[in-house]
Amino acid sequence: MFNRIQKILRRKKIAQIKDVCAPTEDEWKLAKNNLKKAERNANFAELGGFKPNKKNRATSWWGGNFLGFDSEAVPICKISGRKMHPVLQLRVDELPYKVKALKDVALLTLWFDLKAEGFFEAKNGCGFEIRTYCSLEGLIPLGPGYREHETFPTFPIRWHGLEGDIPDWESFDGAPTMVMRSADSEWFDNHPSRKERAILQQTMPVKVGGYAQWWQSPKNVENGTYVFFVDTTMRGKFGFPGGGNGNFFRTNDGWELRVDFT
Repeated sequence: MFNRIQKILRRKKIAQIKDVCAPTEDEWKLAKNNLKKAERNANFAELGGFKPNKKNRATSWWGGNFLGFDSEAVPICKISGRKMHPVLQLRVDELPYKVKALKDVALLTLWFDLKAEGFFEAKNGCGFEIRTYCSLEGLIPLGPGYREHETFPTFPIRWHGLEGDIPDWESFDGAPTMVMRSADSEWFDNHPSRKERAILQQTMPVKVGGYAQWWQSPKNVENGTYVFFVDTTMRGKFGFPGGGNGNFFRTNDGWELRVDFT
């Protein structure tokens, strides 16, 4: 009888502790409201799959058909001394959703040293180079044209919009501590944009705007603003070590890359 009473009291004590530790209704409401406020629209790049206008370089491209100033040459990697290859050209006014960090940019080009290895954090010119242009006027063809490279593909890009992109779990700081500690994460995991984003990313390796994405812990860039994300892609024949991805940040001094691994 005594042991039975002890067990009953122990269960009541555990239940009381759980009640004390459980988030309140106000805390749940705050977390969900803040997640809603944190939503940002994003843009995803579809590589090819439609007939390109090969002669039109003044549009978004993957792998070539880039533009640049007459005074510019193909960039050289400051570390290896090798010529870089055109990977992504982004015409900003083609994006379904505007990106604040690109409000002063009409065209962005991303070049890479395709043989670069082992870098996890890099600044512009080291392994990669980003160039931006405030206008399309005066730009001329630069680098290989449509399918002029033997091994790297060239694709036109069609942009798709995603409403309400949200940050990764570790990057979201809008929920009270008790909510973050709760075993119930459906309010976050089942957010509609997470499922749609996962579907888009099965075939679309570039995301512009929205939030940076990390398989491991987020990597901060001092005074940097996240702008776009590039994933390893079999179709685009481009990848980071370990099948990872890269998040690109704009800083006061230029651009920085943070590579993440699966």
